Amino acid sequence: MLAVFGWLAEWFAEPGFRGCAWINAHGELGPSSAAVLAEVRAHKRAFRAQIARWAEATGLPVADGVHLLAEGAMVTAGIDADPSPAHHARQAAATLLGSV
Repeated sequence: MLAVFGWLAEWFAEPGFRGCAWINAHGELGPSSAAVLAEVRAHKRAFRAQIARWAEATGLPVADGVHLLAEGAMVTAGIDADPSPAHHARQAAATLLGSV
């Protein structure tokens, strides 16, 4: 479950990282383009579903919380041009996993 945050940290540290393309597309065009909005929502639903599968394997009801931590880390890392939100989100997810 926590491995997703290691992957995010690596992604955020890549040269030229500018945030999540899906979040960026939604911010630019989502409200005005039904086609873009549909694609963004489909992608984000698929990501949420993957998080849910990993969470289900833990037996803990943490899918929504971990998903929000991952999405929030993406937004923050993109805005701040800093990979550390992945580490902070991982710490919060670890706390969530330990306290449920």
